[in-house]
Amino acid sequence: MTAACKKTCVDYQWSIGPSLPSSKKIRIHYSFDFAQQMHFPSNPLQPGPMYFLTPWKCRLFGISCDGLQKQVNFLIDEGMSSGKGSNEVISYMHHFFTHFGVRENDVDLHCDNCTGQIKNNFMLWYGAWRVTHKLHSTLNIHFLIAGHTKFAPDCGFGLIKQAYKRTRVSTVPDIAKWKTACQKVAATSHSWSDWKMARC
Repeated sequence: MTAACKKTCVDYQWSIGPSLPSSKKIRIHYSFDFAQQMHFPSNPLQPGPMYFLTPWKCRLFGISCDGLQKQVNFLIDEGMSSGKGSNEVISYMHHFFTHFGVRENDVDLHCDNCTGQIKNNFMLWYGAWRVTHKLHSTLNIHFLIAGHTKFAPDCGFGLIKQAYKRTRVSTVPDIAKWKTACQKVAATSHSWSDWKMARC
């Protein structure tokens, strides 16, 4: 599945970016996941823990286009969203497809088996909603085999963690600055919508 997606992207030299939905009769494979939280302020030269009762948290959600070997990451300030539920996941996925898709007709989504974030009625409803509104012809959701936890987004998260350990971070914009310098990783910001209410 991934090899065929890579071949298609190389043959046609496509890239991610804003485009009309479902305008190319191709199948593209995406993987998505949350990373561990990053805490700031953070200084690599500090010898011991900082004098903060609780550091500020920044969540990271990544969507990897396996054919292009590129990843779009969402920086989520702890004041903007409090969870990793289906509303957040669907909002980031919708923003990604709107602004960073490859204009694909058919989509394969790969994710882990986390029940609260991914595998629930709302995520399945969102996939059906996209097909019903002719944004895709088919949308398939695949899960990792039991016991497997690492896949494509973790590669991009690893590049970010390397930069995080070497760089002074005081705010979320500080993270966005050096994060975009990592190869294969792009950054964006977006607020989430209430998709659970839209379903009613």
